[in-house]
Amino acid sequence: EHEHEHEQHEPKKHSEESVIRWDRIGGVNIRRAAVVAVLLEALREQRDVEIEFGKRLVELVEGEDSVCARFGDGSSALASLVVAADGVHSTARGLILDAEYAKPRHTGFISFGGIASLPGVQLPSYYAKELVFTLGPRCQLGFGRFGPEPSSCSSSSSSSSCSPSSTSLSELGGEHVWMWWTHLRHDEELSREQLEALPLRARCELLVEDFTEPLRSAVLESSEILRTQIYDVPCLPVWHRGRTVLLGDAAHAMSSAGGQGCSMAFEDACVLARLLDGLKLDGDTDSEQLESALSRYSAVRKARVEPIIRQAQQNDARGYARDGDAAADGWLALKMKSLFLWMMSGFIARSLRKLVFADFV
Repeated sequence: EHEHEHEQHEPKKHSEESVIRWDRIGGVNIRRAAVVAVLLEALREQRDVEIEFGKRLVELVEGEDSVCARFGDGSSALASLVVAADGVHSTARGLILDAEYAKPRHTGFISFGGIASLPGVQLPSYYAKELVFTLGPRCQLGFGRFGPEPSSCSSSSSSSSCSPSSTSLSELGGEHVWMWWTHLRHDEELSREQLEALPLRARCELLVEDFTEPLRSAVLESSEILRTQIYDVPCLPVWHRGRTVLLGDAAHAMSSAGGQGCSMAFEDACVLARLLDGLKLDGDTDSEQLESALSRYSAVRKARVEPIIRQAQQNDARGYARDGDAAADGWLALKMKSLFLWMMSGFIARSLRKLVFADFV
């Protein structure tokens, strides 16, 4: 529920029960494993949904009114439609599009951060429902209160043991658990072993030596430094071919600097489901109707996500130090940055609201 900046009409009226306004609930920071647990629980309530793990897609064979997915263990599955939500390193993307689109683009950034428990720290109450970004002499840092995953869910989101019996939002929130994160410029694409070998803890100590408490303690007391290389999939010519359609990061991975990757995947699912509603995906579906629905899905979603991908790229380009360049901004430079952000904060907020909270259908 919002009013576009460029429109003068009144926003549509909704009852309190029909809509949750983003500006009333604030943010809820949840581990990805917890989100997966909630989704799996919902799927298991559907009698006609079968979930299998450990499958590696190797081939998609298109038929006249079906598509056959073949897996590395020799098994296969026949379907009227394959929805490929297999992530930034999507196999399906490489199978249905030309080779130049198979691999994601390495952005030249590493995302790293950590989780810390600060039971004795008192912070303003509004921090509980907001993500906070702070600008320091050597880097900009984001942090927020963070919820632990349900105890019944394993740390691996691909594991079949991730099956909570009763997960509630209250279980996903931690009163004293905080997460912080930042990005580091690193042009070279690294192997997993090289990434793990980077001395990021020592880097953290240098980056936050000028920060005040409790943020400095949150960084230095983190038990583990989480790290990942950032990839994106900026612009694909199409998101589907035949009876296979891409969804989420497989179609439009973006830097975590945009903070919208998971949200855009959920929107994809909503739009695709709405456009497929009414089509009988049982082999009798008219191919032209299905093609029309999938083409509409691609067009609507590309127009929505590609500006956000570009915004994420711009976010990465601002405020992050190159690896090995630990020179701190001087007092004057930091004051000028702070003054600029203060002057532009209203404009930035309005622009982001218009971009992120736009209608997605």
